[in-house]
Amino acid sequence: MLNKIKKICEKACPSVYYRVQKTYWHILGLPHTVSGTYTNFKKQISDYLKIQKNIRSIISRANQTGHMVIYPYNINWNVALYQRPHHFANFISQKGIPFVFVTDDKLNPFFWVNQNLLVIDESYYNHLLKSIGKHKKNKLKTFLLLPSTNPFITTDDILKLKNDGFGLIYDYIDKIDEEISPQNIDLQLRRHKDILNMGLADLVLCVSDLLYKEALEYMPPEKVLLIENAVDYNHFHISRDPNNVPSRLKSIVEQKKPIIGYYGAIAPWIDIDLINEVASRRKDWNFVLIGPDYDGQTTKKIKKLQNIHYLGPVDYQELPNYAIWFDVATIPFKRGEIAKTTSPIKLYEYMALNKPIVSTADMDECKKYRSPLIAHDTNDFILQIERALQLKDDPEYLRLVDEEARRNTWEARVERIIQALR
Repeated sequence: MLNKIKKICEKACPSVYYRVQKTYWHILGLPHTVSGTYTNFKKQISDYLKIQKNIRSIISRANQTGHMVIYPYNINWNVALYQRPHHFANFISQKGIPFVFVTDDKLNPFFWVNQNLLVIDESYYNHLLKSIGKHKKNKLKTFLLLPSTNPFITTDDILKLKNDGFGLIYDYIDKIDEEISPQNIDLQLRRHKDILNMGLADLVLCVSDLLYKEALEYMPPEKVLLIENAVDYNHFHISRDPNNVPSRLKSIVEQKKPIIGYYGAIAPWIDIDLINEVASRRKDWNFVLIGPDYDGQTTKKIKKLQNIHYLGPVDYQELPNYAIWFDVATIPFKRGEIAKTTSPIKLYEYMALNKPIVSTADMDECKKYRSPLIAHDTNDFILQIERALQLKDDPEYLRLVDEEARRNTWEARVERIIQALR
């Protein structure tokens, strides 16, 4: 039918186009608002036929392996700072399990990352679900990987998917908090309670000890896994190359002052006041901050001091080339529940970079390891940085931090998830 529509569009005049378009939207189940010019419409049909072929291809692969994972739209694939879902997608697919990552990219509505990882635009999400129902074989187990911070999927959506034979992996990634994920916060809270109280999840992944203990109050232990964040060790375990200093960092490196670094979201839970105070006292240190301004406001609080350098976002592929020039890597979270329940990906990446790490006091997940140095106030933060500078070339410390990185890889985390699903 769609090929017929395509041929009609190739020959039809624009007056016929709108009638054809209406039929097209009905068949695809897409909103009528996704429209455009006559030429664009022909391209949309062409894209649809191509993506239909690719969806069938990944379902065919899933029928062979027996498992498939879908990550519904929550974060875009092409972002500077890779996060937990990107790593899950990469490493689950590398283990041979087909994975579909749903993004928001109308200009590039589908592409393959590897032979088992397909990225599609969110406008094709419903078609994906329908195609799975139509083409899957009985043995295929398809799981929705739903993060606790997703602001779109409702309990009713989950119940419908469960009724259609889908499984649910619930990723309890953060304490549900308006500072972290303000969009539709009431929906997130209601859904979270429903998933735990009604036992809707086949598997619950918890990013920290506190969230793990909470989930165990509702779910049987065999359905709950503690899956902290981790590191792509080979990506971050690099050496300094004096001939390849990033241009934005070069003038800072040339000053030959110790570089105290942080990368990640520049967000309300980062203690900017602490950074400002320490930088004011220690003008013999340079402070480098890398990452997106999470709320468009936090970077405004950074003092305009000569030794504080906010570089903005850096692409994940280039990030190790920047962070390798840190002398000390920091995790300066404010005190509170966000800090206590967060498993910072950067902790494990700093380890793989073999950097001494200084964290603030409420980072409970950092306290589980021997390498991070924990600071309890501003004075202690300065003292711990001084101590870290003494450790940065210490062979015994560097062995410790490297061992801890190697024990906390995404490969190992994903293997535990796969074993639990089988």
